Amino acid sequence: PLVTLTHPLTWFAILLSGQYLPTDLELNPSIDLKFMTWCPEKKAIGVGLLLLFILASLNVFHDGRADRRLKKLSEIPSMEEAQQIAEAYPFRPDITAAYTTLTLQYYVSRKIVPEKEVLIAIEKDLFTSLRYHYIPLLALKRYSDLFHMVSDDNRALQIMEYAAARFPSHLPTNLLVAQQYEAQGRLVEAQKFYKLCVNLDPASPELRKKLAQLYKKGGKENEFREQLRYLILLDPTAKLD
Repeated sequence: PLVTLTHPLTWFAILLSGQYLPTDLELNPSIDLKFMTWCPEKKAIGVGLLLLFILASLNVFHDGRADRRLKKLSEIPSMEEAQQIAEAYPFRPDITAAYTTLTLQYYVSRKIVPEKEVLIAIEKDLFTSLRYHYIPLLALKRYSDLFHMVSDDNRALQIMEYAAARFPSHLPTNLLVAQQYEAQGRLVEAQKFYKLCVNLDPASPELRKKLAQLYKKGGKENEFREQLRYLILLDPTAKLD
């Protein structure tokens, strides 16, 4: 609706059909033309409303068709068909994310490292989804798996850290980054992101337990005991491994 209301064609039609009211000019012939009053005629309002209806109908039709294509992507079509769908709707971040996930799944499942041009296209699609405020979590996970295959852990984390920084209140993204750091044995970074996760969901005993374990493993006794107290309050039966 916002796109339709702000569409230039809608208001351009009204402008073309409008007229200046010469009342002030007739009363005072010396008045400057720039002070003349503009007002749309009844037919201008009608044209504007008609265009508004047409554009709204087109938007609904386009969105409905895009939703059907998104459903088609979830049915795991061929890569050629998936690419055609993604190229037809470049401004739908959910479709872009679904296509990117399929692409990454294709390479990861076959343990194939894509060519440089393909990697650049994948990263572009991921950043496009993030730029449109859509978080392609599964695609990020598959992207991480892809670089773990070639032991490039730092690059696997770069885009996920970007996503976490862009959406700091999104728990699943921060948790994914924390898990990746933990898997790499980077305790300080893992503690930091698990702490962020605990702040986002302070009532989660699982997150408290994991953070307490990492503090204990890192020799941070004070922090460990603090999280242990919170954990017991949340779950009196909880036990640390």
